[in-house]
Amino acid sequence: MAGTSRRLLAPLCATLLVIVLVACSDREREARPPESSTAAAPDSKANPAKLRAPSVPALTPSDHDFAKTAASGATFEVEASRLALHKTQDPAVRTFAQRLLDGHTRIGEQLRTIVRAAGVADMLAMNAAHSADLERLGRLEGRDFDREYAAQVGIAVLQQAVRLYDQASREITDAQLKSFAEETMPQLRERLQEARALARQVGVSAERLKLANAADESTASDEGRKRAGRATTPAPGG
Repeated sequence: MAGTSRRLLAPLCATLLVIVLVACSDREREARPPESSTAAAPDSKANPAKLRAPSVPALTPSDHDFAKTAASGATFEVEASRLALHKTQDPAVRTFAQRLLDGHTRIGEQLRTIVRAAGVADMLAMNAAHSADLERLGRLEGRDFDREYAAQVGIAVLQQAVRLYDQASREITDAQLKSFAEETMPQLRERLQEARALARQVGVSAERLKLANAADESTASDEGRKRAGRATTPAPGG
């Protein structure tokens, strides 16, 4: 009888021991903090800091004006030179137009990269004056086109660009724009000298050259008045 009782109690004790061990294991798991939550917490806090873009300084009004004017001039030179390659029969005009197209395409790309890095939307569009000049140029044909292209695109606009970039290289505050202006100046001066030689070659009249110079001087005067107005405008609350 006693042997039978021992045989019945042995399995029962084993079962109770298993139940106790399982219960203890469950309590330990409940007390231990979940590994996934502790691992995810640092990442959820650290990742936004890693992905956050560094702040970029905004361009000053003067720097923005330079970039906008330079972009309009570069786009006008590119589009006018494409027009010249389509219209002209003069090899000298074609050579100059291709050189101007290549150079100002690179200038436009550099300027686009700089203004985007400064947080400014793409501004490589022509202003109203350049758009009107391009439309007027497109109505000309033959030698009239060649002469107007050499005088207006080659001389007048490049003179404006040389003056604009020269002033920017001295007065601009954004470091990248300043370096861009300084590095671009020699190319603009070289193209201007080539344009003057081309104008003589295609027979641009002295009167037409005077008009080109007058347009350049008028633009320079307008820009000077704008700068003077900004300089004398009192600060808010002043």
